[in-house]
Amino acid sequence: MKRNNLYVLICTSLLFMLATSCGESQKKKPDTSPQTQKQNNPQDEKPMGTYDIHFSGGSLDGKTFSGKVLNDSDHGGGGGFLSKENKSYDKNQFTMKVQVDLGDKKRLTIQGTFPVDDDNNAMPMDTAKDFYKKSVMQIAFSDEKKDIRASLQSKSGRVKISNIDMRKNKSGIFVKPDFKVHFDGVFSEFIREKNNYHQEDVSITGDIEIRNTK
Repeated sequence: MKRNNLYVLICTSLLFMLATSCGESQKKKPDTSPQTQKQNNPQDEKPMGTYDIHFSGGSLDGKTFSGKVLNDSDHGGGGGFLSKENKSYDKNQFTMKVQVDLGDKKRLTIQGTFPVDDDNNAMPMDTAKDFYKKSVMQIAFSDEKKDIRASLQSKSGRVKISNIDMRKNKSGIFVKPDFKVHFDGVFSEFIREKNNYHQEDVSITGDIEIRNTK
């Protein structure tokens, strides 16, 4: 009797192990469909902006940088809107920041603040002392392999804001608009190339599109 009970116990154990093994082998394979991969990759859902910058003169003469960039706090940057209704400003302002890893140890950073009138016409870039009466842009480029760093500050020129899509939050405050910036102006460029330094004025034109929603 004891021998029969032992035999039943052994057979039951073997059947349980076999069933478990089969269950494991029949588990679903990972879903690699495009829709699932899109859900698992949150960057696919983030808005993309574009940049297209052309240099004339200076150390970056003839160079063009263009491409797409993620617009969020961790990848690329984005844009904002500072309303005179909520701040002690004379004018509404659009702001932007684009940070791009160009690869091969090269980086490009573009920042701008653009006061606009009630029709969203941007103030020109100039050297006015009143910060809120002029558009301001800064551009920085670095090439670690060649040990080159360029820093550029706007001096004069035109700025056009277009493709504006404004939104407000539940509190009625403007947040993260979409817009496009076209600029054409003179920048003061400071260059450090290895141990050599020099400064001169250069002309730069460009288009930058800020997108905060898909």
